Amino acid sequence: MEAPAEAVRTPSGSSDGSLTNPDDKLRLLSVVGGDPLYFDWKQGESNTDMVNIIFDLINGKVQLIRRRSHGAKIGLIFHSSPLFAVLYLIGMCFNIYIYIYIYIYAVSSARRLNSHYQPWSSEVYGETRYEQMQLIIDQLKFKESDVFVDLGSGVGHLVLYVAGGTRVKKAVGIERAALPSEYAENMKTEFHRWMRWWKKKYRPFMLERGDFLDNKFRDLITKEATIIFINNYAFTPDLETCIKRELLSECRDGTRIVSTKSYATGTKEINDRLLNDVESILDVRQLDTVEHPTSWTDKHVPYFLHTVNRGRVGNKSHVKVENKQENGDGHEGSHEDNYDEENA
Repeated sequence: MEAPAEAVRTPSGSSDGSLTNPDDKLRLLSVVGGDPLYFDWKQGESNTDMVNIIFDLINGKVQLIRRRSHGAKIGLIFHSSPLFAVLYLIGMCFNIYIYIYIYIYAVSSARRLNSHYQPWSSEVYGETRYEQMQLIIDQLKFKESDVFVDLGSGVGHLVLYVAGGTRVKKAVGIERAALPSEYAENMKTEFHRWMRWWKKKYRPFMLERGDFLDNKFRDLITKEATIIFINNYAFTPDLETCIKRELLSECRDGTRIVSTKSYATGTKEINDRLLNDVESILDVRQLDTVEHPTSWTDKHVPYFLHTVNRGRVGNKSHVKVENKQENGDGHEGSHEDNYDEENA
């Protein structure tokens, strides 16, 4: 049986056959027959990246599995076959922890990412944690017919999580800021690498660079999307008005919108005045959350589920939010070319 990890050296070709200045790599063979992973392995150095992956995948995850009521099963497996137990643990931890490694290798400076944005602007950076996204997936029950769209997708971590962990038709993220879009390219590379190692299939996905209010994304958002994710916790009122007027009011019936700030109260009586507000066509409820659902604060951040339901307004004509402001918050500038589409 071939060892799961081995050093791979490329000799420089010295006259006596010894290795001089070798280009050392550690090859991590796939436990399921996928493509191997390669890591830098420097003689005489700590090689912390590779060591941390192995130990973090195995050591400490036992407690996580035990908390999920698998403790007795793990103990039995360890007793009968330690090697199989290690593989079992890795498999159990795949859904979240592999994505964490993808993020670690793709985002070289989380501090730079967090400080990239102007404070208190609509582009303030904050991430929904994978545990919270999994809870959202469980509550909404993503289906094969669903098209998931993340408006303001950052580095694309939720798009990749949905593409790799659900059976959606496709997942799309749209991000206008330069640095997160740069890291999103790294995320795609790492995602492909780890998925090949696990020999794991995934759904079609795209990470687009651009302004989600741009007309080129309009059909995707209003005609194709069935689940829209918007981390709008720090969005300005002007941007929120544009989102409601130009996007949400045009979405198809049944479209589900998840946001961190509600677009409707669900308690207002529908009258002639409310017909000019997108709230008149939205059913809303609050979703369950994990203890710390976001990266930017330890405080509670709510998540709301809105469902487009024009039946709320009876026989009234199609509702469209009035534009009471001529200008938005500057989102109309800086439209850039799309990135390439990635298919499974």
